Amino acid sequence: LVEAALDWLKSQITNHKSQIQICDLGTGSGCVAAALASANPDCFVTATESSAAAAAVAVKNLADLGLLSRVRIVHCDLFPIRSYELFDVIVSNPPYLSQGEFESLPPAIRRFEPKVALTDEKDGLTFYRRILKTAPEYLRPGGALFLEISPKIAGTLSAGEFLRDSRFRLVAIDKDLAGLPRVAQFELKSDSSDTE
Repeated sequence: LVEAALDWLKSQITNHKSQIQICDLGTGSGCVAAALASANPDCFVTATESSAAAAAVAVKNLADLGLLSRVRIVHCDLFPIRSYELFDVIVSNPPYLSQGEFESLPPAIRRFEPKVALTDEKDGLTFYRRILKTAPEYLRPGGALFLEISPKIAGTLSAGEFLRDSRFRLVAIDKDLAGLPRVAQFELKSDSSDTE
């Protein structure tokens, strides 16, 4: 997820005359926000988190790394309160396991990770639907959205049905180190009536 966003930023960096604005949705411990801010000193990251306990962990981790001047943690549900600010890049590693996938995980994983960080307790697509519906309001024209995905839904995204009524189009699906489809990149359609 981080590598895909950074690769995109490298290709866009010459087009920016102001600080790059990134939004990390559901930051958890803050590792994605920290990695992005560490790798790119020209960016400012807004990291959101719905869990107060996780947000506190993220603040501590970012403070320990000396990154709180360029990363702000916002305790909220998904996106921060609407403002004039738009983001150049939005990233998220949302809970994407279905309830069945979660129940089939090894016990060590189920005990270690908070359940809400892994599954929506439904079909695993709840947060994708919410993000794809809401993100256009927060993304600057020409910006990009990167979502970590379950390999099991890569085909659903590629088929296009999931994005039929979306303002986004799928640009690419990148594979992880195991060769599995893991990160989906989206961009806003040039015309909201475009049905590509």
